[in-house]
Amino acid sequence: MESILNVLDDHGFKTQTIYSSNYSTPFLLNVLDWEKRLSIIADVIEEWIKCQKSYTYLEPLFMAFQGNSENENSWIKEIYKKLNEDWRIIMHDAHENPKIM
Repeated sequence: MESILNVLDDHGFKTQTIYSSNYSTPFLLNVLDWEKRLSIIADVIEEWIKCQKSYTYLEPLFMAFQGNSENENSWIKEIYKKLNEDWRIIMHDAHENPKIM
């Protein structure tokens, strides 16, 4: 993941260099659009990383309730189940569609 963020940073730097060039005027809208896309992609990946870190931290806590059959904890099991399903769908979709641009 870090290599992807490095590539995004590199492309962002190159885009800024093009933007500051005197010869970029005919392509200014394209350059600005590209810069916006790179920024959005970097933001999404950073949020995924934050979410994954939180998920990794909380997973053992949720798993502790998996074996517990008490009804009072059933809502925790359901939250974990839904969270787990949603995360797997998001990551599967991202893997299946690598052409995000």
